[in-house]
Amino acid sequence: LEIYLIRYNAKHETVNVPGTGSLWPLSAQSPIGKCGEPNRCAPHLEWNPDLDCSCRDGEKCAHHSHHFSLDIDVGCTDLNEDLGVWVIFKIKTQDGHARLGNLEFLEEKPLVGEALARVKRAEKKWRDKREKLEWETNIVYKEAKESVDALFVNSQYDQLQADTN
Repeated sequence: LEIYLIRYNAKHETVNVPGTGSLWPLSAQSPIGKCGEPNRCAPHLEWNPDLDCSCRDGEKCAHHSHHFSLDIDVGCTDLNEDLGVWVIFKIKTQDGHARLGNLEFLEEKPLVGEALARVKRAEKKWRDKREKLEWETNIVYKEAKESVDALFVNSQYDQLQADTN
């Protein structure tokens, strides 16, 4: 099972969650940033052997449940742009299966310092790219509309010009 968290058209996290492999698929230690603070941007995976699988009779189910946590810094949520955060669960094999349950999306503390600056840079980069694409699209649209308008006598588009080149 791969899990993707996506914001600003860029994949932020990918975590492989093995079925019954190692008891600690990723580092069991909490990731630490360069200043000694917990790194909330680094993916971490925790496995809890006490969780029961809770499969119904006849269902396929892995022998171990996994508890995992992924963090993504989203910065400001702009309701006008309505970007949202995409969460994608992907099974890489054709015969694979997964059971997802108890999904929680929590807002933790506000971003400060370097984390806030990094998110602001990502937002600006994404916004600049979007504005450039919007500007290019408007130019192409305007040219296409003028070409189509030139084919017709009026703005109702119900009568073609007698001479169209």
